[in-house]
Amino acid sequence: IPAELNSLMYCPRLRPERYSGTSCEIRIQINPEQLLLYFGESDRDLEANDLNSTVQLEHVEIDGCQLEYLWCREIVEPIQGTVVLLHEGLGCVQSWGDFPQVLAASTGLAVLAYSRAGYGGSGPASLPRQPNYMHHEALVVLPALLEKLNVESPLLIGHSDGASIAIIYAGSNEKEILQGLVLMAPHVFHEQVSLAGVNRARLLYQHADLRDKLMCYHGNQVDDAFWGWNDVWRLPDFQDWNIENSLDN
Repeated sequence: IPAELNSLMYCPRLRPERYSGTSCEIRIQINPEQLLLYFGESDRDLEANDLNSTVQLEHVEIDGCQLEYLWCREIVEPIQGTVVLLHEGLGCVQSWGDFPQVLAASTGLAVLAYSRAGYGGSGPASLPRQPNYMHHEALVVLPALLEKLNVESPLLIGHSDGASIAIIYAGSNEKEILQGLVLMAPHVFHEQVSLAGVNRARLLYQHADLRDKLMCYHGNQVDDAFWGWNDVWRLPDFQDWNIENSLDN
């Protein structure tokens, strides 16, 4: 099952109350002195309505497209840094749920999430996508977005395609100084197991309720969002896609 479907259809939303009273811990460590996120104790339970963060949903033009982005900033403690969330191949700002607000309120960090072109409330993407679409995002769009929004030394959190974009960015000459990377289910090279998941997603979209599930995130551009992602993974030219050199760097 590709990570895009796993997060959308099978996994519970990342809400801290899900983990209270258990031994489960989620920790993101920027340096040995700072523990940024810990949801292992019941007294850390947070409800969305209790979050003391300001939320701004805006648009900015990057690479000829109006990109939707969300700022969450803690208003109680001084901002100590910025986390940038990079969504999966079928995601967008809204698909993160309330995780950006929870993260901002729990850490005192500013949290920035944005929808890539063709997703969520962003403008349309140029289709069909090319096999280098993640490189374009990492080397052209992401640096321009960070510069436009005056984000320096971010911590990148990426899921699936977003994690691959983070790897490419971190291994390039375009990057700013990074506080760190959190990579969830990144693609590093093309795998048959991933292609099998992509083909299964195609069937679910055509014959089950996956399109309806995605509609609530992507609205009228749901077909472009899905087929733009699904078609590129099935291209013969994509079979040789590989970013191991970015890991080396």
